This record gives sequence, structure tokens and C-alpha cells, in this order.
Amino acid sequence: MQERLDALSTALALEAQRRQAAQATATAARQELLRVDLEQRHLREQAAVLARELAAAEAQLLRRADGDDSGDTATLRTMLDGRRVLYVGGRPSSATAIRELVEGHGGECQRHDGGIEDRKGLLAAALVGADLVVFPVDCIDHDSALQLKRDCQRHGRPFIALRSASIASFVAGLLQRARAEPRAVAPVSGLCLRHA
Repeated sequence: MQERLDALSTALALEAQRRQAAQATATAARQELLRVDLEQRHLREQAAVLARELAAAEAQLLRRADGDDSGDTATLRTMLDGRRVLYVGGRPSSATAIRELVEGHGGECQRHDGGIEDRKGLLAAALVGADLVVFPVDCIDHDSALQLKRDCQRHGRPFIALRSASIASFVAGLLQRARAEPRAVAPVSGLCLRHA
């Protein structure tokens, strides 16, 4: 009888160990499922952003090719015409195309690399003369981005933080701001807030 109790006790302990291992495996699988679900949600959001940027860029290219000055092209012209845009950070390879885009819509574009070669002290002076500040968050260091946001708020300058340094992201950011805030299209006073 004792042998049978010992065998049942051993079998019960083995089953308890298997149950604990199965629970640990199930917990790990649930955690992995949550991680994959979050990653999938993030990737879907990124895909939607990229699709909007691509659509904005394609529409802009088609309208320019057709000589059409309506829709997004008219919105960009209204937003940029006669305004100074300060583009901070980004890639030198896309800076020329962004400058041409801004100038093609009647604006003026100044670029500051965010402090790589251009002195950071020059950024404050450039900021005061800008009507709109634009910077890609993937091509500017975190501290500079935070300081730039604070400086823009202090000087009353609107800014757009772009998802990336691409031209499509630049166009999509401008259009999104114009649609979200129709007042953003109105010109900003060029007066120095400190000295009037």
C-alpha cells in the first residue's frame, strides 16, 4: 500500500511540474502575442502614414506635371507664398528639392543643419526671421529638437515636426497642417517679438 501511495505521490508531483511548465509556456505565449499585436498595430499605423505621404507626393507631382494649380498645389502656394521657411536638420540630398519646392510655391527656404556644421548659435537668429519652422525628427538629435520646439514657442513661430527627412513627408506635413489648422495658412507677423 505504501508503495502505491509513493507512486501516486510521484505521479502527482510530475503532473504538477508539467502543469507549471505548461502555464509558464502559456504565459510566455500570451506575452509574445501581445508584443506581436502591438508591433502589428504600429506597422499598420506606419503604413498608413507612408501611404498618405506617397499620395501627397504623387498628387503634387501629377499636378505640377499637368500645370494644374488647384487642390494641394493651391494649398501649398497659399501656405508658402511670401513666407520664409526654416528647415532644420534633414539630409543634404533632399534639402535642394525641398528648397525648390518652397521657392516654386512662392516661398523662401533657409536651411540649418541643426548644429553639425552650422553653429547652433546661428539657429536662434534664423528662427527669428522664419514664418514657419520645419524639422524631421529622424535627422535631428533629440536635444536639438526639444530646444527648437521651446524656441519656436517662445518666439511664437509655428513649427512642423516631420516623421522623416523625405520630400514626401515634407509635403504631407505641410498639407496636414493646412487642413488641420486653416489659420496656419495665414501669414505670421515678421516683427521681432522682443523689439516690436
